[in-house]
Amino acid sequence: MGRGKYKNKPTGQRQFSSREDLHMLYLLHIFIKLRTTYISPKTRVFGRGELVMDPKKIARRYLRSDFFVDLIATLPLPQIVIWFIIPAFKSSSSGHTHNAPVLIIVLLQYVPRLYLIFPLSSQIIKANGVVTKTAWAGAAYNLILYSLHVS
Repeated sequence: MGRGKYKNKPTGQRQFSSREDLHMLYLLHIFIKLRTTYISPKTRVFGRGELVMDPKKIARRYLRSDFFVDLIATLPLPQIVIWFIIPAFKSSSSGHTHNAPVLIIVLLQYVPRLYLIFPLSSQIIKANGVVTKTAWAGAAYNLILYSLHVS
């Protein structure tokens, strides 16, 4: 994910590569959530309780809760649209393309990404108090959040 691999690529290829990198990060997020222990809600008292470390129980809990949203956010929908749906529309229509269904498909992926990004941001702020100490760093942080949402 360094700058070197994007140096001599056209803009479309750079954006495509950055989206692939982002999809890999979402896959890593899924893997981490499949391995992250949790405190059993049945034994939780004042923030303490039994730590569940059984991989099967962790996976079962994750698959029942946020897995579907994470999977939708991870799927490479823009690439699928570009490779398969747009060529099918162009070959089936007589001279014009139908952009509305394509736009809806691509935009639907952003809802789960927002669902993932903004709670994570609020957890960071809750844990640290603030994300940044200067306005410039805060603007950079918000720009990174926006780029994660858009790409």
